Amino acid sequence: MLLFVTVCAQGRRPILACAHVARALTQTWREASSWLVGWYLLMPDHMHFFCSPNGFEPPSVKRWVGYWKRMVGETEPDLHCIFQEDCWDTQMRTRENYEEKLSYTRMNPVRAGLVKTSDEWAFQGKVYDVSWR
Repeated sequence: MLLFVTVCAQGRRPILACAHVARALTQTWREASSWLVGWYLLMPDHMHFFCSPNGFEPPSVKRWVGYWKRMVGETEPDLHCIFQEDCWDTQMRTRENYEEKLSYTRMNPVRAGLVKTSDEWAFQGKVYDVSWR
């Protein structure tokens, strides 16, 4: 199973696209490994990532997202309560669905006028090798 997840900043404040948040998230995702985060992209006010369960009985993705949000706030007090309470997830059902979602998401910073090409956007990467197989 491969999910596409969107998480927004509290009040849609433009605070997520920075090196400090990217480091805190990637470190927390490595520790909170019930779900494995593959490719991710941080926009100023929201983030997208793909994830896959790490085992047979992972917690629900919403529960896991709540867990790592709390972990980020506990390890980085200045990041406490920066996320909206909920998240949105969609299961990728086909390779084409995954590739379309990945392409569309990678173009977010370009469409927002933040960079000219998606490769210029610094706040994206991969934590684990999670993709459509």
